[in-house]
This record gives sequence, C-alpha cells and structure tokens, in this order.
Amino acid sequence: MKQAHAAGSPGRRKRRSAFGFTLMELLVSLAVLGAASSVFISIFSGGLAISKSARSRGAATLLAEEYLAAIQRDPGRFIWKIPKEPDGALFPILVSEEDPKAGNLVERPETMPVVEGAYIKENILYGQFRWKASGRVPGTDEAYLEIFVSLKWEESGREQELQLSSAIPRSRVEGQ
Repeated sequence: MKQAHAAGSPGRRKRRSAFGFTLMELLVSLAVLGAASSVFISIFSGGLAISKSARSRGAATLLAEEYLAAIQRDPGRFIWKIPKEPDGALFPILVSEEDPKAGNLVERPETMPVVEGAYIKENILYGQFRWKASGRVPGTDEAYLEIFVSLKWEESGREQELQLSSAIPRSRVEGQ
C-alpha cells in the first residue's frame, strides 16, 4: 500500500512554472543579462571614444605636417619676428599682423564630402583645430632656424595639443 505524504513532508516535489523555470532562476538570469549588457555598452562606448580620439589626432598630425611644409616651402608668405639678440627663446611666425593669440583657424580642405551628413561631420572636425607657428634661433648655430607648428583642440573637455618641428636655412627667411 502506498503512503500518502503530508503537505510539508520531504517526499513532496517542488512545483515548477509552465516553462520549467522558477521565479528565482528568472531573476538571476535577468541580473546576469543586465550585467553583461552594461559591460558590452561600456566597451562599445569606450571604443567609440578611442575612435574619435584617433581620428582627431590623425587629422591634427596631417594638418601640422601641411602647415610645417607650407612654412618651409614659402617662408616669404609668413611674418618672421626674429629677435635681434637671439637668446634661444621662441619667437612667433605670423600669418598676418592680426594673427590671433588663440591661434589661427584651420582652413577646410578644398574637396569636402557632397553628402550633407558627411560634410557636417568633416566641417565640425576641422572647425575644432587652431594652429600657431613659432621659431627659435639655436644658440650654437645661427645658419638655420628651428620651426614649430602647434595644433590645439578640445576633446572630452580637455585641451589637446600636437606639436611638430623642423628646420629651415636662415638664408631662405632673410632672403625674402
């Protein structure tokens, strides 16, 4: 004869939901899914920030190279404020006498995207940069001048700066 089990006795089986999961299992799986989603979203947003930073730094490098090459190629296009008594300090290389203290605006490329969204994106990218040029007469050799091009922009609320340098024979500057 079979024995009947009482309601609270150990022989009674636990009831499961219609789908085979208990409420506790569902809550734990939702918590794990939420944690995994937040990790994925933070990794994705971090990747986007790194991508934007790399794009800005790449554009800044190309622009600094272009301005440095322009100064070397055509030094007469710029105003050189070389001091009479070179002391090794930096002096300004100006585009015009009205050269702004905050830096010159970067010129947009001649060819910009024709699609409106891409055009706006490129316009914003180039609009964030300011550049300045300066020079220095090295103390040991006055036959050439060191030239520096500095690009500044703001990224994530912090000012970023990239600086490139080169040299130019002093005779090219004074011969203009």
